[in-house]
Amino acid sequence: MAENKPLRSRMAAWWRALPLAAQLFAAISGAIGAVFAVSFIYDLWTSTRRIETLQAEAVRTLSPVLADAVEKAMIHRSRENIDELFAKLNSGHRVSVQLLDSEKRIVNTHNFASPRAPAAEPSPVSLDFPLQAKAACYRCHNVPASSNLGYLRISATRDERRSLFKDHLQSRALMAGTGALLLGIASLLIVRWLVQEPLLLVSSAMEKVKRGELATRIISPLPGEMRLIADGFNSMVNGIERDRRQILDLHRKQMAHMDRLATLGELAAQLAHEVRNPLTGLGSALQLLQQAEPPAEKKSEIISKMLAQLNRMDRTMSNFLSYARIPDPVFRPFNIEEPLNHAVFLIEPRLREQKIQLSRKIRPRLPAVHGDPAQMEQVLLNLLLNAAQAMPSGGTLTISAEANGGGNVGVIIADTGPGISPDNIDKIFQPFFTTRENGSGLGLPIAKQIVLAHSGDLNVDSRPNGGTRVTIKLPVPLNQGQAAVS
Repeated sequence: MAENKPLRSRMAAWWRALPLAAQLFAAISGAIGAVFAVSFIYDLWTSTRRIETLQAEAVRTLSPVLADAVEKAMIHRSRENIDELFAKLNSGHRVSVQLLDSEKRIVNTHNFASPRAPAAEPSPVSLDFPLQAKAACYRCHNVPASSNLGYLRISATRDERRSLFKDHLQSRALMAGTGALLLGIASLLIVRWLVQEPLLLVSSAMEKVKRGELATRIISPLPGEMRLIADGFNSMVNGIERDRRQILDLHRKQMAHMDRLATLGELAAQLAHEVRNPLTGLGSALQLLQQAEPPAEKKSEIISKMLAQLNRMDRTMSNFLSYARIPDPVFRPFNIEEPLNHAVFLIEPRLREQKIQLSRKIRPRLPAVHGDPAQMEQVLLNLLLNAAQAMPSGGTLTISAEANGGGNVGVIIADTGPGISPDNIDKIFQPFFTTRENGSGLGLPIAKQIVLAHSGDLNVDSRPNGGTRVTIKLPVPLNQGQAAVS
């Protein structure tokens, strides 16, 4: 049984590898062959029965004629005629004739006085025709009239049946072979017309589309369900071509938009740099003026406000330049706890001042990530500051860090602040978007860019009055997925 399994598997694989047209032709030919074989065998069986029936009818028809001839020869004492008749009939290989006595022993018609042997069992097509004694038979046989003198056994020979069966077999085989050949040719033509040619047409069109020829369509009329396949193919290619045009149009628009943004970014960076230098000079001049004025003078108060606004403008310019020209990260393996602990250390005084409870849930021995710890510290510090600013009257700040099954290290910073409204949640990563009076709107966009530069992901989930949850995912290098930095 175990030896047959590989053979069956190989046969099944061979069958599946055949083209569909070949499978259909083989299936149809096999079905036709099976029908012809069963019909042929049944016809041979019925033909054999008919031949035997015809032979039996011939024997029954011949029996009274031969019996009458034998009786007349015996009445006229012409026994040599009986022997000659039997010899002629038995030499024709069509029937076998024997004369039996009343005890069914063989009578030798050449010498009636010779010993008599018992007759063999009759053949399937034979008849023992009784010979009734006549009045004239008494002088030789000493038996009353109507007595049974013996039997005339007439048998259809097997040679006759074989000859008839052979002729019938040849004619039927010729008919069956011719019919099977014609049906095979017809099925081959039908399979080729209905299956092979349409499939070749569809596969050829698919190859053209695969090469990028999206103008390809199946126009030729196809039979039956193949038309549905062709219509579906044409609809699919129409959709692909339409989507491709839309993608190309969108790509061209995006490229043009990116070119404009890049140009504007360069100009804005240069403008910010040019504006920042005079601001520095103005700030220095105002500081000198402030030192020259007594602190109680109203001029000193105005100068202080002017300095505060100049400092705000300087910070905005610095953030803008940081966003426009984020330095390339210096990658090295590090543990995420390293920048996280430093950022928490810097933010803890403000948390105590605002009475914010800090909850840390950091798993020990986290896998090492690959990146720039200084830039990640900038990201984490910005997110912690945003969380603290969202809870001016206190709350809970939760920091979690763990390795997940996707080959990432995740950091979650969650606060219990008022949350972000649904109208603003999609705008938080847009540059210069802010809801705070003194905010620059560049903290989250810069954080997002840094995380993306580390092949990571940054997501914000927030509900009104339900707090905000920021998730950072950083990939773990494959060769360090099971290791941790101590």
